[in-house]
Amino acid sequence: MEKYQEFEQSQRKAARLSEGVDFDDVRIREFSRAEMDSVMSYMSMGTEVVLLRDMIERISITNVNGEHQGKVVHIDLGSASNKEGHDASSPKSPLSVQPLDQFLIDLKQKLEEAEKKQQEHKPEWLKQWQEQQKHLDDSKNPVLKQAS
Repeated sequence: MEKYQEFEQSQRKAARLSEGVDFDDVRIREFSRAEMDSVMSYMSMGTEVVLLRDMIERISITNVNGEHQGKVVHIDLGSASNKEGHDASSPKSPLSVQPLDQFLIDLKQKLEEAEKKQQEHKPEWLKQWQEQQKHLDDSKNPVLKQAS
């Protein structure tokens, strides 16, 4: 009898949880390992985008003239840092100094590239879902509906 009551409770709980679940939603489905890897890759690209935006926001401190202050020292920890004979003026040097304005321009360019790369790797199901949401929003918004 106790097992039956547990089963009945779990059935009621499952029924409550499934209420309001739209099984036509492209997000509600089984994922393959490849799709999970794709989503993880997309999310890590999103992390890079967020970090770049945060860096730009934090560095974008201006003085009264609207000009950025200071210089930035850029240290590249790549393979060039292990080579002898490089100084800070060498184009392949692991160490470079550049004005803050130029550094921000470079960061913004990296942000654009990262956003583009992330959009190119957006999972197909997410594109479909966002398109569905766009159509739902358009149909729910009377101003947009009248404009069409």
